[in-house]
Amino acid sequence: MQTVEYFDRVQQRADLETSDEASRMTSSVLGVFGTLDLRGELKDAAAQLPQEIGPMLFAREASESFSASEFVTALGTELNVSEAEAEKAATAVLTTLREALSDGEFLGVNAVLPDDFHRFLTER
Repeated sequence: MQTVEYFDRVQQRADLETSDEASRMTSSVLGVFGTLDLRGELKDAAAQLPQEIGPMLFAREASESFSASEFVTALGTELNVSEAEAEKAATAVLTTLREALSDGEFLGVNAVLPDDFHRFLTER
């Protein structure tokens, strides 16, 4: 998947007006998601993403453990949107992430992903 296609899919899923909005949303969602301690699985996943998108997973230093609800709250604060809009953003970006990965790589990430995060990974 190329960068333009990634942002187009996020834009469509999140009902955004521009690709720039999709880019900013993707950066925020992947930035926060990248702080989740997934035991190194994101490094291999990032290698399969477009060159401009993979590094977004590592834009922040800390590795931590948090719930999906805490993730949504953090996104809402960062994006300055309601929790419902933050949930929609997470689903748009992380579903597109899932589509961009090979089945094997997705299974690796999915194996260490906390169960409550699966709600963000819809349709394939």
